[in-house]
Amino acid sequence: MRVMTSNRTPPKKRQLSRYMKFLAFASICFVSLLPSVFIGYFQQLNYAKENIEQLSVHLTTLRLMAQEGLLSPQAAVSTTQNNKLVIWCSFFEGELVSARAGLTPQPGVERRLQLIWIDPERKISQQLPAPDLLNRATGDYKLRIPLVESKGRESALELGLSYAPLYSVLEDQLALSTVLFITAFIFLFGAVLFIDSSISKITNRIIRAIRTENNEGLAIDLEMAEGLYAPTYNALMEALEVREDQLLDTRDTLESVFDGLQIGVSMISTEMRLVIVNRRLMDLLGEFDDKARFISEPASLLNFSGQKPPVEELLRRALKSLRYEYQDVEQTRKSEKRYFVQEVYPLFGEDRKPVAFIFQCRDVTPERLAQLTVQNFNMELQKQLDFQKAQLEETHQRLLQASRLAAIGELAGGVAHEINNPNGVILAGAKYVLNRVQGDATVPEYIFKYLERIVKQSERVSDIVRALLTFSRRRPQEKAILGIADPIGDALEIFQARLAGGQVRVKQEVAMDIGKIRGNRNELAQVFLNLFNNASDAMPEGGEIKIRAWQSELQGQPAISVLVRDTGTGIPEELLEKVIEPFFTTKPVGKGTGLGLSISLGIIEEHSGVFRVRNYSENGNRGAEFEITLPVVLDNRVPGNKNA
Repeated sequence: MRVMTSNRTPPKKRQLSRYMKFLAFASICFVSLLPSVFIGYFQQLNYAKENIEQLSVHLTTLRLMAQEGLLSPQAAVSTTQNNKLVIWCSFFEGELVSARAGLTPQPGVERRLQLIWIDPERKISQQLPAPDLLNRATGDYKLRIPLVESKGRESALELGLSYAPLYSVLEDQLALSTVLFITAFIFLFGAVLFIDSSISKITNRIIRAIRTENNEGLAIDLEMAEGLYAPTYNALMEALEVREDQLLDTRDTLESVFDGLQIGVSMISTEMRLVIVNRRLMDLLGEFDDKARFISEPASLLNFSGQKPPVEELLRRALKSLRYEYQDVEQTRKSEKRYFVQEVYPLFGEDRKPVAFIFQCRDVTPERLAQLTVQNFNMELQKQLDFQKAQLEETHQRLLQASRLAAIGELAGGVAHEINNPNGVILAGAKYVLNRVQGDATVPEYIFKYLERIVKQSERVSDIVRALLTFSRRRPQEKAILGIADPIGDALEIFQARLAGGQVRVKQEVAMDIGKIRGNRNELAQVFLNLFNNASDAMPEGGEIKIRAWQSELQGQPAISVLVRDTGTGIPEELLEKVIEPFFTTKPVGKGTGLGLSISLGIIEEHSGVFRVRNYSENGNRGAEFEITLPVVLDNRVPGNKNA
C-alpha cells in the first residue's frame, strides 16, 4: 500500500503567516507615509522661516523709506499685510493710528498677546520669535517697530504675528496622512488578501490543469483573472475624474476672486513679460479684449497712453533696489483728468533673488481731487490771512501815526500859544517903528533893512504858528455830496498863478461820471493844492504833473482813487515813511514848514480815506506819486463812515 503525503500548511501556521503579512504590510504603509509627514513638517518650518525673513527685509525697507521721507502710511500697512504671517498692521504717528489693514483683534485678545519691541539698530530677523510648531500656545505675538521721529512725534509700525495658519496646515497634513494611512491600509490590505486568495486559487487550478494536461481549463482560469482587475481600474479612473473636477472648480473660484479685486493686479516676470492680469487692470487700461491675449506679452502693454515715466522704468527701479517702488500717473480721458498710483514689489525665491514682480494700479482720483481741494482751500485761506495781516499792519501803523500826530498836535498847540503872543508884540512893534521912520532921511539905510527883515521873519513865524494851530485844533467840517473834479479844479485854479511863466505842465485825466463822494470841498482842495505845490517844488528845472482819477475799491466797497505824479527825482526810500510826519521836510530851510502832508493825511482820514506815498519808474520817467482813495456815496451813505 502507497502512503499519500499532503502539501497543505497546517491551520495554525497559515493563521500565523497571515498575521505576519498583516504586520509587515502595516509597517510598510506606516514607513511609506512617515516621510511625507516629516517632509510636510519641515516644509512648514522652512515656509515660516522664509516668511519671517521676508518680513524682516520688508520692515528694514520700510524703515529706510521712512528715514528718506518716501513712505506713506497706507502703502506701509498694505504691503506689510501681504505677508502670510501678518494678521493686522497699524501705522502710528505718535499715539494716533493714521492707517490700518487686516483683521481688528478684540481688546481682550489683543491684551493677551505677547508684546515684542523691535530694536531697529539690531538685525530684525534675529529678534522675531521662531515658530514652535509643536506648541500652539506660543503662536501669537504683537510686534512694534519704530520707524522715524519727526517734529517731536515718533512714527511706528505695529503688527500682529500669528503662526496659527502654519499650525492649521500641519494639523491638516497630519489628519490627511492619518486618513490616507487608514484608507490605504484597509484598501490595499483587502486588495492584497483578495488578490492573494485569487492568485492562490488560479495557481492551484493552473497546477491541476498542468497535471491533468487540460489546456482548456487553463484558458478559462486566465479569463477569470482578467475580469478580477477591471473593477479596480474603473474605480481609480472615476476617482481621478472627480479630483480633476474639484481642481477645476478651485481654479475657477480663485480666478473669480482675482478678477473681483478692486485693484488692478498683474504678475510680471523678471524678463518684463506678463504672467497673469486681472479684469480690473484691463478696465483701468481701457482694454476689453480677452485677457489671455496679455499673457507672455511685454510689460509695456500696462502703460497708459503717453505715460511718462513708463512701467518698464518702474520695474527697472524695483529690480535695482529690490524693494517696493511706486509712481504717480496722470491721465486725461474725454477731457477728464484721472489720477493713478502704480506700485511694484518683488517676489523672492529661496536664494533671495527676485523671481517675479507684483504690479498694482489703483485709481486714486477721488482722494487726489479731495487733496487738491484742500490745498486750494489752504492757499486761498493763506491769501486771505496775508491780506488781513497786511490790513492789520497798515491799521496798526496808522494808529501809531495818529497817536504820534496827536501827541505832536498837543505839544504844537501849547508851543504855538507861547510863541504867538511875544511874536505878535515883536511884529506889531517892528511894523510901528518901520512906519514911523519911513521917509526919514536921517535914519540910516541899514535900519530899514533890519526892520524889514524883522517884519518878514515875524510874519513867517506867524504863518508857522497858524499852521500849528490848524494842525492841533482840527475839527470835523461840514460835508456835502460832490464830485472829485470839484476840489481838484479849485486847487488847480489857485495853482495856475504859480504856473504862469514856468516850465511845469499839468496833465489831467479826471472823468466826471466816476461817482460822488461826501466831503468838505475846501479841505480836499487844500490837500490837492499841497500835493501840487510839493510836485512843483520837486521839479525846479520843469516837468509834468499828472493828475488821474478812476473807480477803485476800498475794503471791498466802491471807491474813487486820485493819483498825483511828478517827474522829479523822487523821495529817498529811507524817507518815504517820514515825509508825512509833522515838521519833516526835504525842502531848504525857510522853504516849507513840514506840516503840509501831515495836515493832508489828517483831512483824508477824516473823510474815511487812505493816503499813500511811493516812488515810481515807468517808460524812462521816475519821480514821486501820491495816491488818495475815498469811498463813494451808496444810497446816501459812505461805507465805513458811521457819521455820514
